Amino acid sequence: MNNRRAIINTEKETRGFFWFMTLILVGLAVWEIYFLPSLRQPKLFIPFCMLMAMHILLHWALRKLPEKPAWLLGYMLTQGLIMLALILIAKDIGIALGLSLALIGEAIGVYGITWRGWIAAGFYLILSLGSYISLAGTGEIKIWLLAVLPMIIFVVLYVEMYSRQANANIHAGHLVEELESANKKLKDYADQVEDLTIANERQRMARELHDTLSQDLAGLILQLEAAEANLTSGQVEKARNILQQTMQTARTTLSNARV
Repeated sequence: MNNRRAIINTEKETRGFFWFMTLILVGLAVWEIYFLPSLRQPKLFIPFCMLMAMHILLHWALRKLPEKPAWLLGYMLTQGLIMLALILIAKDIGIALGLSLALIGEAIGVYGITWRGWIAAGFYLILSLGSYISLAGTGEIKIWLLAVLPMIIFVVLYVEMYSRQANANIHAGHLVEELESANKKLKDYADQVEDLTIANERQRMARELHDTLSQDLAGLILQLEAAEANLTSGQVEKARNILQQTMQTARTTLSNARV
């Protein structure tokens, strides 16, 4: 995977990134309400809190949106309108900078250093600059640049390093999967070799047993023929001794065959 593709690759990483964004936005809202007494009036407090809540919820909804230009455009426009509405309510430079920087960081953090990330970041930069000029005038653009540019540079560098680390983790995961697959194949091969070894050993033992039985049976036939010859010549006692030996040999052969 190219390290300039989307940065947020796993569910765990996504959740951590958006919780971090949520804490920043909640902290920004608390800061504005605390330092701007006008925002504590119900007619401004209620819409301000509702818009901030909607703003945060849309951040979380971004995790579920499909990667389509139409969805990206709709999300950008909606978040931009909410940002402008919050700036109009608060009429404060701090929230104009804070919201725009958060959205720029999110755009690059979610989409990576890609054309989508740069389009979203550029859109929020234009809104941020326009809002700042409407509140502070054109004479304070240097302050806006000093606040925004270092943040963008930091985000780009952070995203680049995070991208490399995330993609390295993915590559390591693929290597682990390949290693597990190789180990499974080796185990299968080992099982096959073991089965073949057992089969070969059984065949060898069967051949040995067959050879042994053949030899013993041949011996029994010779003994029986000798006994028959002795009976024919009238040597009954000698034939009886041979038959006794033959029976003992047969018992021994049967015992060996059962082992």
